[in-house]
Amino acid sequence: MLIFFAYLFSFIALFNALKLHDKFDPARYFVLLWSLQIIFIYAIFHKIFRFEGYGLVFISITVLLFSAGSLVGKVIGKNKNAGKNVLILHRKRALNILIVLIFISLFSVIYNVYKAGFNFKDLISFNILLKLNNTVAINRYSGQSQTNLISQFLLVFTYLTPLLGGYLLPLVEKKNKLLPYLALFPSMLGALTQAVKLGFISSVALWLIGMLISAFANNKSFIQIKFRTFLKIVFYIFLFLTVLFLSMIFRTGKFDTEIIKTISQKFINYAFGQLPAFDIWFSKNVGNFEISGGIKTFYGISNFIGLAERKQGVFHDAINYSINNVPLYRTNVYTVFRLLLEDFGFFGTLILNLLTGIISGAFYANIKINKHLIISQVIIISILFFISLSFATSVWAYTSYIVMIVFFYFILRIVFSKSTHY
Repeated sequence: MLIFFAYLFSFIALFNALKLHDKFDPARYFVLLWSLQIIFIYAIFHKIFRFEGYGLVFISITVLLFSAGSLVGKVIGKNKNAGKNVLILHRKRALNILIVLIFISLFSVIYNVYKAGFNFKDLISFNILLKLNNTVAINRYSGQSQTNLISQFLLVFTYLTPLLGGYLLPLVEKKNKLLPYLALFPSMLGALTQAVKLGFISSVALWLIGMLISAFANNKSFIQIKFRTFLKIVFYIFLFLTVLFLSMIFRTGKFDTEIIKTISQKFINYAFGQLPAFDIWFSKNVGNFEISGGIKTFYGISNFIGLAERKQGVFHDAINYSINNVPLYRTNVYTVFRLLLEDFGFFGTLILNLLTGIISGAFYANIKINKHLIISQVIIISILFFISLSFATSVWAYTSYIVMIVFFYFILRIVFSKSTHY
């Protein structure tokens, strides 16, 4: 019966998303991400993964509330007077900033290689590349990896670069289209040398979000699906998955058929394990949440001011979510919803998602009526980024993400000027 309600609410949310939210609306993407996960992961893996159902119902209700909040927010936003200013992009200035960011991001990758005790020119050796990834992974998860102010500062640019690159893609001339694509190269290089899966996923998400909001805010045509475009998308998805797969292999320090087979099985765990893991955890803990008032969801802030210490992986209590206790189906990733519940409780999480939906809808409407364009874009980008990583964690748990968003706001202020339009 619980699965029935989870499916019912998910299908209602999907219908509303496609009917009431347009292709740029964050609410549509929040609904698609979670409703499709519930529908397809359960349908495909219900004979392998253990599901209780309570967590699935909770997520589907949360999705509906976010969607409803967005609709309310749009009504609030539309009642404002339309803005009279239009933004003029200084393309040369923007491209020059992007070039500088690409070089800083590349320097960040090189710096981390040397910090790990390796020489960048030695990486032409495949064995040394494997050893580097394995060393970095071991140091990171054992707590031996030391971060300093320089590495933390440089990390901000590895995320800022793809965001600006994606944002500029719809706005630059054809002869300059290569630069926005190159903005992803440092993150890809980092994934293949330092075993950073989430960092690479974050960079790709930021690039796509930047492109989406830029096209919306600057009235540029969105991707038109033609056969050639479809082939490109398939290729890019294949490349993305290949880089992730290789990153997972390289971190083991080995490359043989046995490792490839093991990682292939683990790939299912990394891609789909978070949903049954949250469902089981929620079913066991509902009604027993120790509310911490936002410390965990906003670890990036609470850690910075000394209220709490964010540890690698956020959660350390792994759970086996398979029906037959298969060892490979074990994870400590419980989605952003666990963080929210432990911070704000059951009803607090529902209210927070409703309010986030209202904020999203209001600022989305602001962009449509040309009001407070720069801050509205940054807020919508922040919400979309939160949504994109909600399968794993909260983006506000990382100081580098927060600083990156602030930096991006100032970059938009630099590359755009206002012109009065009547």
